[in-house]
Amino acid sequence: MKIEYDPSRKKYLLDAKVTTKARVISALRAEGLTCRRADLLLHLCKLVATVNNYFEEPEPEPSTYRRLFCHMVVNALDRELSLRKAARWVHANLRPGTIRRSVGSVKHDCDHAFQRLGSACYLRDSDFGSVLRRCGYLVRNGEVRIEKVPA
Repeated sequence: MKIEYDPSRKKYLLDAKVTTKARVISALRAEGLTCRRADLLLHLCKLVATVNNYFEEPEPEPSTYRRLFCHMVVNALDRELSLRKAARWVHANLRPGTIRRSVGSVKHDCDHAFQRLGSACYLRDSDFGSVLRRCGYLVRNGEVRIEKVPA
């Protein structure tokens, strides 16, 4: 019995036939392996195939590296700008209070405020939570205590 993983199809091959992970595990269990060891063996096959696929790819040209570097710089600047915009919005619109709101819903209000202005603020909930913490708000379990957000 020969087991392989094909990264291009994201499928397992059992004796050169495409099959599912569950069927390969059941075949290995029939050979006497435990479920845990069969799963680890499949994980190892997947890692080997991924590493082999990585080393088979040709080296990118310098222009590709330049383009990727430019995209990284643009994304980093956009994120930093969004963090500053969010911090300004928090200082201008929020006050500490007793109403518990999720960080996601407060971020949603911030996004809507910037959309009305014709701008955008691209942040994840975790980034917005860190903005709230830096502005002095206590964030616990994804919730923050504030007054009512102005519409």
